[in-house]
Amino acid sequence: TEIDIIAYSADFPTTVNFTTDVKANKFPPGKYHGKEASLTGLTFFAHHVEAGNPDYLTGKGNLYFRRHRTRTPRLRALTKAEDQLFQEAAQALKQKDYQTALARHRLLVEGYPEHGGLWHELARSQAASGNKKAAMAALQKAADFGWTDSMQSRTDRYLKKLSGNTAWRPLLKRMESRKGPFQAAHGFSANYEWTGATRPIKTFESDSLHSYYLATMLAYTGAQGNSVPEVESYLAAARSSDGTLPDGTVYLLVNNNVRSKTRQPLFLATVAALKNRGHRAEILMRKKPQQNGILPQGKDDVIGAMAGYSRYDWQSSDSQLLPGAIAESLTSYGAKFTEHSQTKLTEFLRYGAAGSSGTVTEPFSIQAKFPSPLIHVYYADGSSLAEAFYQSVQSPYQLLIVGDPLARPYARFAQVNLASPDPGTPWSGDVTLHPKVTPAPDRPIAHLELWVDGQLAVYALPNKLISWDTTGLDDGFHELRLVAQETAAVETRSYSRFCVILANSDHRLELDSPPQQVRYGEDAHISGTAIKGRNVSLWQGKREQASAPVNNGRWQIQINSGTLGVGPILLGVHVSFDDQVVVRSTPLNIDIAPPEPDLKAANSLPEEPGEIMATKANNNRKKDKPVKLRGKLRNLKKYDSSP
Repeated sequence: TEIDIIAYSADFPTTVNFTTDVKANKFPPGKYHGKEASLTGLTFFAHHVEAGNPDYLTGKGNLYFRRHRTRTPRLRALTKAEDQLFQEAAQALKQKDYQTALARHRLLVEGYPEHGGLWHELARSQAASGNKKAAMAALQKAADFGWTDSMQSRTDRYLKKLSGNTAWRPLLKRMESRKGPFQAAHGFSANYEWTGATRPIKTFESDSLHSYYLATMLAYTGAQGNSVPEVESYLAAARSSDGTLPDGTVYLLVNNNVRSKTRQPLFLATVAALKNRGHRAEILMRKKPQQNGILPQGKDDVIGAMAGYSRYDWQSSDSQLLPGAIAESLTSYGAKFTEHSQTKLTEFLRYGAAGSSGTVTEPFSIQAKFPSPLIHVYYADGSSLAEAFYQSVQSPYQLLIVGDPLARPYARFAQVNLASPDPGTPWSGDVTLHPKVTPAPDRPIAHLELWVDGQLAVYALPNKLISWDTTGLDDGFHELRLVAQETAAVETRSYSRFCVILANSDHRLELDSPPQQVRYGEDAHISGTAIKGRNVSLWQGKREQASAPVNNGRWQIQINSGTLGVGPILLGVHVSFDDQVVVRSTPLNIDIAPPEPDLKAANSLPEEPGEIMATKANNNRKKDKPVKLRGKLRNLKKYDSSP
C-alpha cells in the first residue's frame, strides 16, 4: 500500500459498535472492553476489522506501541479477603481512624509481604499516625519489593512528612531507577509488520494483522465541536510548525484526581528524557506558586500539556499553546460529544493545539487506553503527531484522535532539489534526473524515492542519478515528488514537489478561461480545444466526475458544483485521442462558495463556539449514534500521507 495515514474530515460518525465481531468470535466478555470504539481507533486496526478479529481489545493489540519496562516482580491479584481489608484501611484513613488503618495494613503485609504496593500503604498509615521512623522503614520495603511510583510517594499528603529525612531523596531516586529502558521512537509505514520489538519487520506486505494505518480526524464540527474558522486556524498553525524546532515547554499536571494519578508514574522519567534531548518539561501541581494542577497557569510557551481533570477552561488559564502543540486530558468522555458533563478535546484545538484526543466511551481510567507522557518524547525526537500518539497508546481502540496527523515541529529536514533537467521545459522519452540533496546535520540519507502523481515510481541510492521512462504515462501535466529518507530510526522524510509537462506526442490540449468561483449547487462550465481529440473527461483527484465528446476540436463540460464540495477545488481535464494517447491539463483552481445562508435557520443556532455547525439537520442524522462497521474501511475516504 502507498497509504500510511487515513484522515477523516469533520462529517463522519465518531463511534463504532463492535459487538457483532465479539459475539461471532465468542470473545470472552470483559467489563473493561466496552461495546464501542472510536472511528480512528478501529481504522488503525483496519486489518483486524476486515478479518472480524477483535484482538485489538487486548493489551497486545498495538504492537507499534513503544514499550517501557519497569523492573518489578509479577504479583498475584489480591484475594477477596485481602481486598476487603484494603478497602477497610482506605476508609479508615479517610475518616482519620489511623490506628484501624494501621492494623489493617499490617495484616495485609504479613499475609502478602512480596507486594510493594501494600508496604507503600503501610508507610502511609504509619506516617499518618505520626511514626515517621516506621513509615520510612516501610517505604524502603516498598522499594525493595518493586514499588516504582515515586511521583505518588512524593505528592502523598502523609508521606510528605518524611521529606526532611536524609534518606528521602535517595529512596525516590531508587524507585525511579527501576523504570526503563524505553524503546526509541521509530518511523511508521503501513508496509511494516510490527512485532513489539524496537524495529519492525520490513516485509513491505501490508496484509498482516499487525500492519496498521495511522488515523486521525482533521476536525469535529458538531455539537461541542469546533467551528470551521477554528479548524482552519489550528490546522494552518500546525502546518506552519513543521521543522521549526519550537522553544517550548511540556507541562505535566499533577492533582489528586485519578485522571491525573493514572499517568503520573512516568512524569519524572519524561522530564528526564526531554532534558537529555535539550528540551524543557515541568511538573505543575497545586502547591506551586500560582498553579492549580489542572492546567498550566500563565505560561506562554506550551508545546505540550498533559492534564487529568473532567472540566477545565483553557482561556481562563492565561496560557498560550504554541503552533504544533499536543494537549489532551485523561477523562472518561473527552470525545463523547453527546455527554455534557465533561470538557471535550475540542477545547484544546479551539485555542491552537495541533492535536488532541479523548475517548468515545467509558475507558475506566486505564493507562493503556490513553497516551503515556512519553508521547512528548517521541514528538521531540521528530515523530509526526500521528506517530507520536500511536507509539504512546498501547490500546487505542476507544481513543478518538483529532488534529493534523502530519505535524512535525521537531523534524530535521534535508534540503531536496533537482539539479537537472529543468522542470520548466517539456520532458520526453527516458529522462535522467540529477537530485541535489543536502542532509540535515548528522542525519545521513538512506535512500531516495521518485513519486509520480502520488504513486511510488523509482527507488534510488543517495548521490545517484535516477532514470525514469516517461513513455508509459499520459502526455501533459504530472506532479513529481523527490523524497529523501534519513537513516535514523525516526525515518524523517523530506521532499520537494515539481510540476512537469510530458510531451511524447504531437497532441495538445488548450483550456479556455475556467470559472474562478461558483456558488455551491450551481453549474460550472469548462471548455477548451483539442484538435483531433475524441473524448474529454473531468477529474477530481482519482475520481472521474464528468465526460463529453470532442466535436471538431472543441469540447465543453458542464458539472453541478454540488458534487465537488465547498472551498478551493483542484480539477484536471483529460483528453483522449484516436491513437490511444491521453493528454492531461494543468490543474484548474475553482473556488466553490458556500450556498446562500438560511437566515431563519441560522438565527436558531446556538451561540456557543464550535456548535454553530450543529444544525438541526445534523442532529436529525444522529451523527454521534454508534454505527456498525465491518469490512468497509478500505472504501472510506483516505488521506495520502506518503511521502
